[in-house]
Amino acid sequence: WLPDMAGGVLWYGPHGAHATCYVPFAIGMEKMSQSYRIANPRKLSRASAYWAHRYVENLANLRWNDMIEDIRAEGRALEEKSAALVRKLDKSAKAGKPGWKDLATKAYVDNAEEVVCAWWVLADSIMEKYADGYVNLVPKGYPAWWLRAVGYPAGPPDVPPSAQAHHVHQVPGGPRPNVKPWPAGDSNDHDHEVLLKHVVS
Repeated sequence: WLPDMAGGVLWYGPHGAHATCYVPFAIGMEKMSQSYRIANPRKLSRASAYWAHRYVENLANLRWNDMIEDIRAEGRALEEKSAALVRKLDKSAKAGKPGWKDLATKAYVDNAEEVVCAWWVLADSIMEKYADGYVNLVPKGYPAWWLRAVGYPAGPPDVPPSAQAHHVHQVPGGPRPNVKPWPAGDSNDHDHEVLLKHVVS
């Protein structure tokens, strides 16, 4: 059995479980990591573990199926590193190493702070990777089943009558406005002109 101060270890995640990296803290620690003491939901802070995890999860909501894989991979790597730290500290506690509390406190706090830094780096990394709907600057369209479900192959819907009623025309007696010809090749390709100035509905 481990001494009480070492045997009680809490694995804590500051935000939603599905996108959180769990971090170990022993009950025998003399102080807590500062990053895990800041959690004001109304004020974003890059010194906060809560906000690091909240930020990443909210980014992931933009492209969940892809981003969550990056998040889980990073979380597994960090949690495995934390587990190795727990085993190392447990071993020193069993051996009755002098000054264990101070040693363990520093090790656990340093580890927790490293996780927070890594999570902010992850936020920037997934933003860069998935920005503007791309994946590493390579376009990635919507899946075929989704395009069919929303009627994409049929093209855009017709303009509703209510919108057609709000056409533009020249103000009677006014100067001739600047005009722009209807684009060639359009389905309405004729002498129609779009009036840009001095128009009324």
